[in-house]
Amino acid sequence: MAFKLGNPTDPPSGSNNATAEELRQKRMDASKALEAERKRVTDIRLRIDQVAESAAGGSYTVDYGMNDGRAGVKGAGVVPQKTFEWLQGMGGAGCSTYACGIMREAGVTVPNSVGEEGVTINDVTYKPGDKMPIIPGNEQFDAVAPQLGFELRAPGSLPEEGDVTRVGYGYGYTSHSTIQTGEGRNVYNPGTPSLGLKESDHYAEPSEFEGLSVEETEAFVNDSDFSLSGGPVVSEDKKLYPTRLMQYVGDLPALRKKYREAAQAAGPEKAIELKAKPATLGSMTPTAQLPTNMLKFFNRNK
Repeated sequence: MAFKLGNPTDPPSGSNNATAEELRQKRMDASKALEAERKRVTDIRLRIDQVAESAAGGSYTVDYGMNDGRAGVKGAGVVPQKTFEWLQGMGGAGCSTYACGIMREAGVTVPNSVGEEGVTINDVTYKPGDKMPIIPGNEQFDAVAPQLGFELRAPGSLPEEGDVTRVGYGYGYTSHSTIQTGEGRNVYNPGTPSLGLKESDHYAEPSEFEGLSVEETEAFVNDSDFSLSGGPVVSEDKKLYPTRLMQYVGDLPALRKKYREAAQAAGPEKAIELKAKPATLGSMTPTAQLPTNMLKFFNRNK
């Protein structure tokens, strides 16, 4: 007779014991990895908030007197010098650049889930553990965000510290990026690199994240030309939410999946382990074999 893992008729000893132990260890390892990543991601989100507020307050500002186009521009130190000066020549694309620079400074890294092949952005390949790339274009950021460890939050979600705002995302074309700092405030560059970082409650108020009505959504979809965008993003409730939020989640999705698989594999073995076995006369300990202190208690209560 062949015994299977989790079969109640498994013999008390045998080769299946080692397999069960391995499954328990895999489940434990997966749980530890998930908790460690959850802590790392939580710390980074808080750090994003801290860097954003600090930079908007004047930190990360390059001193005057240096041969650096960023000199005197509030918070411009979060953006690499060459990138800043290149964008300055173009006269725009500052909002996504500054947002990426803040997250890079806060410790956001490329997740392991991209694999050894990495992710290629503007002819540069980023591997697991590399620092957050600086991505000037909002649409380009949206396209690679999942690979970089970002997850779109549910429609209508209100801002949390460290969230990245995607203004216009629901219309099919993100036109602006900001970093949410909590308590109804956010930090952003207006679009021109030389203007540095600003802080306000704009793009952070609850009304910013309300969706259009079903009727308004239908009218927008029917009457608009989407030839220059990816098209509207209509949610399951048939409403369009113009402004959405993204959140850095790192490797959490991949590690959650790995844990679920490990827990499922070890689950039947665990269930049997915790199931109480019914007592039988043959399994009861004779009173003569009880420890002295237990024997006294037994005799006293006869």
